[in-house]
Amino acid sequence: MNIESISPMANDEVTKVTPVMQIQQSQKTDFMDHMVNLVSDMNSTVNTADNKLKEYAVGETTNIHDVLLSIEKAKLSFELGLQVRNRLLEGYQEIMRMQV
Repeated sequence: MNIESISPMANDEVTKVTPVMQIQQSQKTDFMDHMVNLVSDMNSTVNTADNKLKEYAVGETTNIHDVLLSIEKAKLSFELGLQVRNRLLEGYQEIMRMQV
């Protein structure tokens, strides 16, 4: 029975392996940037619903289903943003109550 020994890795092979932490660091975005993107998305859905409602009121469109769907989407987006804001405020208040 012939058992081969394990050969050590060359320096070239070690540098080819990318640590998980480096990948995670490159994919991270700033929390503030993420929140700004969420608010801008919420704002665009509200503006879209407003525009569709105006188009329906003027008579440019007769598709009430599309109008109501966009209004409901904007409502849900706004409610989600409100809940996120409430949770962030609760977390901030809890941190401020901590004794150091």
